[in-house]
Amino acid sequence: MFMARPWCACWYWCLERRLQQREDELNARERRLQELEAVAHRYQRERLEPGSHAEKMWDALGCLEHALEAWGGRGGRGGREDWGGDTLTEARRLLEEPGAKSAANALIGIGEVAKSCDEEAVGAVKAAERAVRDVVVLRCCAPGDVRTISHGDILQDLEAAFDRPLQGDFLPRADQELRACMLLAFHKLKLRRGRP
Repeated sequence: MFMARPWCACWYWCLERRLQQREDELNARERRLQELEAVAHRYQRERLEPGSHAEKMWDALGCLEHALEAWGGRGGRGGREDWGGDTLTEARRLLEEPGAKSAANALIGIGEVAKSCDEEAVGAVKAAERAVRDVVVLRCCAPGDVRTISHGDILQDLEAAFDRPLQGDFLPRADQELRACMLLAFHKLKLRRGRP
């Protein structure tokens, strides 16, 4: 009579558990792919002019997806890994909501993740940060074209979006850096839109 060895049962149990985890991960990715395809169809219905809000939004969502892929799946899931993945997922959700304030909150979350990510994910997270920065600027310019908005007007709109002052001589260093990055994105978009 053949008796199963105890290590065989444990090995099979571990294998089944790992296969179930893999299947759950694949199902989650499939659901996310279907969500992204729905968003893609929505944005493809709009005309994606170079530099348009729809194009920048699409780029930002793609960069966030890439950052989430680069962030997760490395070794054991610790507190920092969970926090960063959750923060990037929340940033994606905020970015899909209308309004400059939600996009600004997404940018702040991505900035916090960028400060703590490792070398493998830093490129993807920084790319997402730049793309979301463009979306924030375009949402602040939403009533008009970016070419018609003045320097002072964009600063006022950015202050409203971030709920903090960005003008003045005695700003904290973090606010000075935020203002510089946002104005750089504004001027970059203004120059690109000015080209024929």
